[in-house]
Amino acid sequence: MPRPQKVIEFRTFIFAFWDWVGWCLTPALIFYCLGRLKKGKEQKGRLKERFGFISADQHLFYKQHNNRFIWFHAASVGETLSAFSLIDMLLENDKNISILFTTNTITGFSIISTHVAYGKRLIHSFMPYDIPAARKRFLNYWQPCGAVFIESEIWPGYIKDCAKRAIPFMVVNARLSQKTVKKWLAFKYLFRLILSEITWIMPRGKEDQRSFEPFDPPILTPIGDLKEEAPPLTYDRKEFTLLKKLVEKRKVFVAASTHKGEEAIIIEALKRARWEEPDLLGIIVPRHPERGAEIATLFQAPRRSLNEVPSEQDFLWVIDTLGELGLFFKLADLAFIGNSLCPPGGGHNPFEPLKLGCRVAHGPYMENWKEATDKLQYKVSQLSNVRDITYWLLTDKVLSTQFFSSELYISSRLSRLILTTISSKN
Repeated sequence: MPRPQKVIEFRTFIFAFWDWVGWCLTPALIFYCLGRLKKGKEQKGRLKERFGFISADQHLFYKQHNNRFIWFHAASVGETLSAFSLIDMLLENDKNISILFTTNTITGFSIISTHVAYGKRLIHSFMPYDIPAARKRFLNYWQPCGAVFIESEIWPGYIKDCAKRAIPFMVVNARLSQKTVKKWLAFKYLFRLILSEITWIMPRGKEDQRSFEPFDPPILTPIGDLKEEAPPLTYDRKEFTLLKKLVEKRKVFVAASTHKGEEAIIIEALKRARWEEPDLLGIIVPRHPERGAEIATLFQAPRRSLNEVPSEQDFLWVIDTLGELGLFFKLADLAFIGNSLCPPGGGHNPFEPLKLGCRVAHGPYMENWKEATDKLQYKVSQLSNVRDITYWLLTDKVLSTQFFSSELYISSRLSRLILTTISSKN
């Protein structure tokens, strides 16, 4: 049904305003990008990709793969890893496509570069900013036949430009928390307008599906969580062998992606548990590595970023490095999911430590992973305080982690849907 004239005019105004903001912010983004470079959050030789320019390696890849490109975008590590099985299915089902994969972070790039198809039928670019000139350069060069965005990445300018160019824009593993819903309800018409330009959305679970419904999204496909089918986090096997020898006589507990306020509770429980198990070693992996110095100083613990390792007398080790979570999940016997012990929380991915053989627990604030924790309620423990964590650390009950199906139902279904959508638009 055609849109009323007033709706068309409002849509034009909103997206024109977004572009105007983008033009105004462009000079500031240059300095912002340079600031990120100083902090080690950008790669010097690839800064121009943030503004839609193409590198020599990308140009060579494009010339060698003169076929259709499906554009994937993921924010960082977890979202990138969750796409692996889907990429495998797409490349297997259509031999005439290649994958352009963009990420926001260097760690996202480090993950996608480990895929077996990287450099063959898969190429990476850092995501250009959502400003008019960058979008135009990027889309003019790559001319993707479809765009697949993962989880909660909503970029209004790219959504608008893809719709204008008749490029199907698909969102998979779509996540919309109740907190986000409350914010968007104040701008319900605006969010509905943005969603109306999307071809279809695959919600991650029933909760997310219900969250989208008030905004009248175009098409909601059957739900599915790609992170259930993601391969285990990668790790350096040589480093694992060295560290295993270092801690082989100790029971190892890792608290992963912790946020401020959680460490004190976890470490107090660790101290109490050591009254009965004096060899217990706790590993803290803060969500933001720059907090490592503060935590290490407060609890007099060695730091990984300084190449320090725990002695037999140390009860705590602070891992303030990036990209090593898989290594320490593999090393640990038990894993606690951070950002779940103190409000507002939200949690992190519980599948990652389970797939590497850990006994897993989390706090009461796992709003962003409610569907997953409901599904895993007999496989993971929920802990609320020092006493709970202490008891859990001393419990030797072993839960089976072999519950992940080898059948990639979600990826298989999604790959067919993506290819069908692209074919119908081209």
